[in-house]
Amino acid sequence: MDPAKMNKTLQQFAMENQKMEMTGEMMGDAIDDALDDEQTEEETGEWLHSLWLYALSVELKFSLYMCTTICHAAKCRQDRAGSVHCLRDTPVM
Repeated sequence: MDPAKMNKTLQQFAMENQKMEMTGEMMGDAIDDALDDEQTEEETGEWLHSLWLYALSVELKFSLYMCTTICHAAKCRQDRAGSVHCLRDTPVM
């Protein structure tokens, strides 16, 4: 390979690489400027807090449902005909 041609190719590569780095920095700065303000942080914090509360309520409802189901099943018995009778209720099936 011709050394002059290789040198020219390496110079072009260095210039393109420098352009790419500068473009990346500018894009990063633009994104940081767009997202880095107190209002955005506050809104994000409120959203995460709401999401956490929702997840907690779903977990609590599921736990209560499972507890109720297990407690209800523990108080029930099945007769010879296959009907399920609960100690406090009328037949379930």
